[in-house]
Amino acid sequence: MAKITKVKVLTGYRLELAFDDGVCGVADLSDLVGTGVFALWRDRHVFEQARIGSFGELVWGNQIDLCPDSLYFRVTGKKPEDVFPTSGSVQGVLGNRYSYRDLFLTGAFSTPPPQGS
Repeated sequence: MAKITKVKVLTGYRLELAFDDGVCGVADLSDLVGTGVFALWRDRHVFEQARIGSFGELVWGNQIDLCPDSLYFRVTGKKPEDVFPTSGSVQGVLGNRYSYRDLFLTGAFSTPPPQGS
């Protein structure tokens, strides 16, 4: 999957992102503000500290990180099944198999799994 190569904080809780496959766009994260660990973003200064981590993810200090996949889906409007195999599972980096539902529950995907996954 693509990695983030550039990030620019915009007004509201939006980020202008560029990925290593050439895709660029804006991700609106306002729906996350105030929920769970994202309560930290109520302080706008914290949100403005977005940086690219060593794996192409976005990080806010050592408190919050967002995988580039979920941000890529927000920017492109694509769904995981548009990018990943249609078998309903994804081969993990270490050879483990993760169900689409498991990945959704961990926050890797922002779209709920299709029925039966």
